[in-house]
Parts: sequence; structure tokens; C-alpha cells
Amino acid sequence: MPVQLAKRATMASAAPLCLAILMGCASAFAQPVSVKDQRDQTIEFPRAPERIVTIPIPAASTVITVDGETKRLVGMNPSSKAAIQEGPLKDIFPEAAAIRSDITAQGFMPNVETLLSLKPDVVVQWANQGPELIPAVERLGLKVLGIRYGTEQLARDGFTMYGALLGKPDRAAAIVAYRDEMQKRIAAALEGLQETDKPRVLHLQQGLSAFQAAGAGTYQGNNILLAGGRNVAGELKDFITVNPEQIVAWAPDVILLNSFESKLFPRNIYDNPLFAGVPAVKNHRVYKLPLGGYRWDPPSQESPLTWLWQATLYHPDRIKDDLRAEMTRAYKLFYNHTLSDAQIDGVLFLAQHENAAGYERFRKR
Repeated sequence: MPVQLAKRATMASAAPLCLAILMGCASAFAQPVSVKDQRDQTIEFPRAPERIVTIPIPAASTVITVDGETKRLVGMNPSSKAAIQEGPLKDIFPEAAAIRSDITAQGFMPNVETLLSLKPDVVVQWANQGPELIPAVERLGLKVLGIRYGTEQLARDGFTMYGALLGKPDRAAAIVAYRDEMQKRIAAALEGLQETDKPRVLHLQQGLSAFQAAGAGTYQGNNILLAGGRNVAGELKDFITVNPEQIVAWAPDVILLNSFESKLFPRNIYDNPLFAGVPAVKNHRVYKLPLGGYRWDPPSQESPLTWLWQATLYHPDRIKDDLRAEMTRAYKLFYNHTLSDAQIDGVLFLAQHENAAGYERFRKR
């Protein structure tokens, strides 16, 4: 009997504490939120946004990563949804399949009727892809968070911005810290590397109906340098359409294929007789960028894994890290999810790299 009374007394004393915690959480959520976007515009909210629409393609997975869930994301770009459905996020967050993706009309212009029906607290929109994109949303009486994209610093600033918007600055800081850690690890492993020991790399941002190379100033080109490669298109700027003859003249040791073109795989390059003499083809060093929580070629939360993947392929003698183990660790941080072996194989397109040089390193041992 005394034990039962003690339990009741403990429960009675705990009840006010639990109520206080719940009230505190509700109070914190109801506090005004002020966020500076990447236009340097300060956006004020009476409380943390509960309904978010993301028009830029990479923004949806970023919101999911920083928030750790999907419940506040009510609309996204159709290409964002395609990336989710093609990658492991469809299994990690199956409820994402129900999120509306008919929010755009042409390009990144909003579908007015759908956007208004979703009643968003905030719409994330490009700040550097055209002067009419943000005003087109603001004219609807909606608040807009403008984002810029394309450099590592902008990516880091973006995570910090989303952390402030979602009330999760610690998660955003942890994601940025992971980028610092990976850059330092790779830099240490490649210390003293001679320029002549760096492979000549070509990144094809398009590779089906046309060939588009990533030149200087692109995120993809900078990834090549970070991972210890030389960008054969580095004397050109931005993304440049090139002909097959130029690719042959560059004679890349490695060819990287974008992960946006779902039907583009190494076989497309190997089967093209024009490229038969290219070193990357002769030595089976044509690789398709993986597709995880987002595509691995542009900036995203998974960019550190891109850097490790590339560095391992360029310098397997210097990089000792186990990419599969690193992916498992990163996915716990990003999505609180333990990857299965089958999911890792799918992200890395193992089936499409059956004879790729160096890819045996990524297979389950």
C-alpha cells in the first residue's frame, strides 16, 4: 500500500512538470521568428511556420533534412519529388508521396491556384534565377524566403537560414560542421599530392541529347578540385555545350555523369564509338553521380559524401575511408535512418557500374 501511494504521489507531482514542459514547447513554437534570407531581406513571422512550400528543386530535401521530418512541407517542385521517389527518401519518408508537387506553372513561376489553395506560411523561391520569380509570389500576399545557390558558402548559409526558419539551429550547425570535418579529412589525405598525380576529370552536366561540361566557377567543377582532380574544362566558365571532338581532345582520365538525366549511364558513353580512344573509356573510369537524399552533383546536405566518393575514385591509395560506413553515419545524422545494404547499392548505382574501375571498393565486403 505505501508503494502504491508513493507511485500516486510521484505521478501527481510529475503532472505539473509534464504540463509545464508541454506549455513551454507550445510557447516556444508560438514565439515570433525573424529570418534573414539570401537576398539580405529580413522576413518576420508571428510564429514558426507550419506550412512551407519550396519552389527551387533542391530546397525540399534540405527542409526535410534540417527539420528531420516532412510534416511542415506542403508543396514542392515536381523535380524535387522525382528525386525523392527515385532515391531512398521514398522509403525513409513514405508520407512525402502525398505532398503536392503541382505548384509550378512554367519553369519556377508559381501555379497561382495551387499555391493559394495550400495556404503556406512561407514560400521558398529562387533569388537569383530571374527578377520576376519572387514578385510573382509576393503579389499573392504570401511571404517569400529567397535563396541563392551554386557555391559551398551559399549552401552553408542556406542550412543556417533553414535552421532559423524551422527553429532548429543546432541541427543546421551539425550539418555544417560535418561539411567542415569531411573537407579537413580529405585535405589531410591528399596533402602533398602533386599536380601531375591528379587525374584529368570531365563532368558532363548533360550527356544524352547534347554534351554540356562543367567549367570553372561551377559547384561540380569545384568538387573535382576538392577531391584531388584536374577539371579538363577548367579554362572555360560555367556550363558549356561541347561537341564530341572537344571531349576526345581533352582526353579525360575520368568522366562523371550527372544524376539528373535518369536514362544516362556509363553504357551510353562506352557504346559511343567516337569515344573509344578516350582514356576514361579505355580504362572503365566513367561514373554516374549517385542519387541519395538528393542528387550528389549539386550542393546538398550529402555533398560531403560526394567529395569522399570522388576522392576515393581518384586516389584509392590515399583515401582509406569506407564509403558505405560513412553513408550509414551520415544518414543517421541527416535522416535518423539506418541504411540497408540494398539502399546503399541503389544510391551508388552499383548495378550500372559492374565493370567500373575502382567500384569494387564500394561493394559490400
